[in-house]
This record gives sequence, C-alpha cells and structure tokens, in this order.
Amino acid sequence: MSIGGALVLLLAAWPFFELIDGGRPWATWLALLVTLGVGQAAILGSQPAFFAELFDTRLRFNAVGVANNVGTVLTGGLAPLIAAGLLLWFDHSVVGVVVFMALMSALTTGTVALAPGTRPVGPPAGPPDRL
Repeated sequence: MSIGGALVLLLAAWPFFELIDGGRPWATWLALLVTLGVGQAAILGSQPAFFAELFDTRLRFNAVGVANNVGTVLTGGLAPLIAAGLLLWFDHSVVGVVVFMALMSALTTGTVALAPGTRPVGPPAGPPDRL
C-alpha cells in the first residue's frame, strides 16, 4: 500500500500543479482527491501497521514513536520550507517542487521495498524492558 501510494504521488506530482493552476474548481478538487485521498491516504493508512512490523515487540512502542515523530518533524515540518525555497530558486516555477516531490516519492518507494518482511507473531522472547 505504501509503495502504491508513493507511486500515485510520484505520477501525480506534475499533473497536480497543472490542475491547480488551471483555475477550474473541479480540477482543483480532482487534484486534491488523487493526491490526498488516494496517494497520501494509502501511505498514512498503512503506516501504523508497517512501522509496527519493523520492530521487535520489546522495542516496538519506543521505536515506532521515535521513527514516526522524527519523520513527521523532518518531512511535515521542513517540506513547506523546502518547497518555498525551491519556488524562489526556480523563479516561481513549480519544477523544483515537482522534482522534490518525485524524489521523496522515489525515496519512500525504495525504503519500503528494502524494508524487512513482517515480524514473527507471538509474545516477546524475554522479559519486557523497563524504563
């Protein structure tokens, strides 16, 4: 699901800005529906289960919390700043933002594809770690 969502965002990056810039309300809604309603929803909807499967049960709570929050700060916090900088760098052309979106989608696709398979189901092997 994550790879599918990232590929939707990769393929929709350029058409998104074309539809938004067209000045037609239906085109804006279509662009938002495809990118947010399909691409981003596929990634964010499958993310909790995907993250949980990456870590052993003894580490899962802390590891998922750190991975999710650091990732959110870096991508959700810095992406608008990077996009604004790219708009200025490319003289208000969206080309830089489209390339940035495509690179982030490709990075997501690659990292999810390289991630290990699911963890074994069952109780932890040893006693739980205490804080």
